Amino acid sequence: SSYTSPPPYPGAVPRSFLRNLMAPDGRDSVICGHSTMNAMIDDSMKAYMLPALALERPEALTLAKGVAKLALEYFVTLCYNLGRQRRRLAHCMEEWGQMQAH
Repeated sequence: SSYTSPPPYPGAVPRSFLRNLMAPDGRDSVICGHSTMNAMIDDSMKAYMLPALALERPEALTLAKGVAKLALEYFVTLCYNLGRQRRRLAHCMEEWGQMQAH
């Protein structure tokens, strides 16, 4: 079985357009004109109905910031060619492992 998309492969121009649409300014930019990744993670944590005291702890803020960084990096990675995706995903998996260790 093949883990790649069937031909024709997505071209460089559509992938670049998608990457610029998702994260035009890099790490802490507005995602698709909606909100920042940090705000999306914070909203998700609130929607999960975590207690307000837990959300205000420094550990929760650090976790949300780290997850937002990794999630944005993951989504941007999907906009690269297959070779670069594999290399970046291997790096992302190491960082996710470090986040879970804390």
